[in-house]
Amino acid sequence: MSSVIGGIVQAFGYELMFLIIKIYPSFVLTFGVKCVWSIFTVFSFLSALFGAFILPETKGKSLNDVLASFESRKKSMKNNLPL
Repeated sequence: MSSVIGGIVQAFGYELMFLIIKIYPSFVLTFGVKCVWSIFTVFSFLSALFGAFILPETKGKSLNDVLASFESRKKSMKNNLPL
């Protein structure tokens, strides 16, 4: 199951990379190099923060352990909703 999901994620990543390569020249002409790279820098920084603080550590855990941690998060979020 995880190999199928990994393949889907990798295919999606390649499609995004293709899209970015195709639109980059028109973005540079429209906004300028400095603006385009500034936007890229902001998204990269936000992605790093997301990876460091939001994503759970999965090293040494089985797929079932990771899924169980997401289920427990989902239940605790449901219980904390205001009525």
